[in-house]
Amino acid sequence: MAIAFKVISEVQKVVDNKGRARGFGVLLELYFPDGQTRQYRYTGRRKKDVMADMHNGRMARWVNCARLDDRGHLVFEIQLC
Repeated sequence: MAIAFKVISEVQKVVDNKGRARGFGVLLELYFPDGQTRQYRYTGRRKKDVMADMHNGRMARWVNCARLDDRGHLVFEIQLC
């Protein structure tokens, strides 16, 4: 089951609720085959890492593991070979 996604924000600094820096992230919109959409923030330690993941396919492989559980929550199923 292929999942389409679109990057809907620029790479921005991610901060926690106390204002401390927690890396960088980009907001994605995931489109599931049944018509549902969800938003997800893909994060990394450095801005350079997030940008590289966008261009080398690592982000697409991660998004391809996304599923909706029976309650409609976004979960990631990682399968080890």
